[in-house]
Amino acid sequence: MNCLVILICLLITEIHHTYTFDQKPDFLLVGLDTLFLKSYPLEDLRFDQRPFNYSIYDFPDDDCIRGYLATWRIVDDSLYLVNVVKGDETHKQLDLVKYFSENDYSPIMSDGMIFADWFTMELSSFPRHYKYLGCNFKSYRVKKSRSLLKFENGIVVFNKY
Repeated sequence: MNCLVILICLLITEIHHTYTFDQKPDFLLVGLDTLFLKSYPLEDLRFDQRPFNYSIYDFPDDDCIRGYLATWRIVDDSLYLVNVVKGDETHKQLDLVKYFSENDYSPIMSDGMIFADWFTMELSSFPRHYKYLGCNFKSYRVKKSRSLLKFENGIVVFNKY
């Protein structure tokens, strides 16, 4: 019995709580509006090299694990990568052409922007009727969000925005 109590006490003290941090978003420029993206199109390429080096880790802080902030723009129903900046206080800008060539990818360029021909996804807004309760979000009405934008190989195929 004593062994069981000691074992339970050890298990309780060894349990580590897991916390998540809301990540800094990428930015999508649609006309004169700016949308925050919680999907990260550049990550879909799965490059071997990260955009920036942060000594031991590849990220500056818990709220920007990918280590960068990207700005995207829709021009003539096509998605373009405008720039990528370092996710820390320096906001150093990345040389996009050099970065893509180091990862053996030949980007399609237009006016200094990179066409996102690899990106296929549906973007929807954050569901309404959510209430912040301390550290949890609770929905009072379950309803699926409708897509606002759909991309196929970097081309906008549906735009309700």
